[in-house]
Formats: sequence, C-alpha cells, structure tokens
Amino acid sequence: MPIQASPEPIQPPAAQPASLTPREAARLGGIRSEMQAEIENIKDRWKDTRAAVEKLKTLKKKNMLKFLMKQGLEVNDWIVNSPVEVINKVALDPVMEEVFEKHDTSQDDNIIVQIHNRIQGLEGEMQEMINEVRHLQTEIEKINQVIGPPGG
Repeated sequence: MPIQASPEPIQPPAAQPASLTPREAARLGGIRSEMQAEIENIKDRWKDTRAAVEKLKTLKKKNMLKFLMKQGLEVNDWIVNSPVEVINKVALDPVMEEVFEKHDTSQDDNIIVQIHNRIQGLEGEMQEMINEVRHLQTEIEKINQVIGPPGG
C-alpha cells in the first residue's frame, strides 16, 4: 500500500462578504485608485526630499572643508618657528584674511551641526514615506484580493 501524504490543511478564506454589490466594488475601486494616487504623490515627495538631502550633504562637505581650512590657518598661527614661515605668514595672511573676511566663519561649526541634523531629519522622513508606501501597497493588495486587480 503506497504511503499517502497527509492532505494539506485547508486555509479558510479571508473574511469577506459573500458577494459584493456593484456599488461596493466601485467604492473599493475608488479607494484603491486614491491609494495608488497617494503612492505616486509620496514617491514624488520622496524624490524631492532625496534631492534636498544630496544638496545638503554637498553643502555640509563644503562647510566642513572651509571650517577645516580656517582651523588649519589658526593652528598655523600658533606654530610659526622658522624665518621662511614668517615671510610666508606676512605675505599670505593678508590674502587669506581677505578670502575669509567675506564670510563670518565663527558660526561655521554650528552651521555644520544644523545641516547634519537637518539631513538626519529628512532621511527619517524618507523612511516614513517608504513605510507609508509599503502600507498602502499592502492595503491595495487586500482590495485586489476582494475585487480583483484593476482592469481585471
């Protein structure tokens, strides 16, 4: 006698009404359309946010380089100990002072921290958008199981 595999347990169907009226199906179809439109809206916002994050990252890098250059010049002021360096300092300092004179660099460190915090905040918002799209896609799939895929 051949060995028979145990029958697969029968999954009860998902809780759904016995039959949908055309009106209910149309209402669910409308909800699905709204959800799909919202997904597209979120995707557009996500792309805009990603572009803003990339611009902020570039700005942060530029500010960090400027801050490091300024700090390097200030450290150089402390350790001038050869005649050649004194001559360079006398010749280059007026040029460098003019370059940095156009912008007050005393707040650059705070600006870098603020930019970093904004980047972190925007990346958190982007993750929330991703989670929202996943939730909407799950809900759309549930509607598709009840009324069928669009156009089907």
